[in-house]
Amino acid sequence: MSNKAKDKTKESQILNAAAKHFAINGFDGARVDEIAAEAGVNKATLYYRIGDKAALYDRIFGDMLDNVLENIAKDVMSAQRVEDKFRAYTYAIAQVCNSNEYLSSFILREIASGGVHMSSDALEKMHQIRLALFEIIQLGIDKEEFKPINSFLVHMMLVGTLNFYSASLPIRNKISQKEHTAKTRPDPTLLEVAENISELVLNSIRINSDENAQRGQIRT
Repeated sequence: MSNKAKDKTKESQILNAAAKHFAINGFDGARVDEIAAEAGVNKATLYYRIGDKAALYDRIFGDMLDNVLENIAKDVMSAQRVEDKFRAYTYAIAQVCNSNEYLSSFILREIASGGVHMSSDALEKMHQIRLALFEIIQLGIDKEEFKPINSFLVHMMLVGTLNFYSASLPIRNKISQKEHTAKTRPDPTLLEVAENISELVLNSIRINSDENAQRGQIRT
């Protein structure tokens, strides 16, 4: 393995350990020495590679949002149909949440705190992600395929469902053990949940053929 690859691996270990500790303990409760120990490095290496605790937090948040934006740029923009753009948007978020088991708990903690630790750069990236959904929904409305609806509410339906489902895995496992019942089938994966929630929302905002006919009659 080249030195560059080793550095990349070490950096990933630090960021993964930090995401876990921030998710479990929050920003204030996370300790840099414990993060370094779990990543298998000393504090000096951690500070050299990433920076202090605030820099670690910003890096995790920034990388997560960058990955979502990258997925949106790649998959949403290439989709031709409006509904496929909507599905790709949901999947873009789910893929990132699915990449690390602690990211959803990390983001939910920050939301619960009122975003006190979010940088202006992270807020701008979140705005870009929301704007992408607004443009998809507005396109659907303009093409008379979607009913008029508040895009922020739709965003909360998608992001809230995906993050809550992902973060609830330990609790869901405990409930299953408490009930002493064998699952007839495993819980859906996060990517399957993304598909399901996309269809549920699309079914609620889609204009069906009867509604289109009624709109045509009103115009005439």
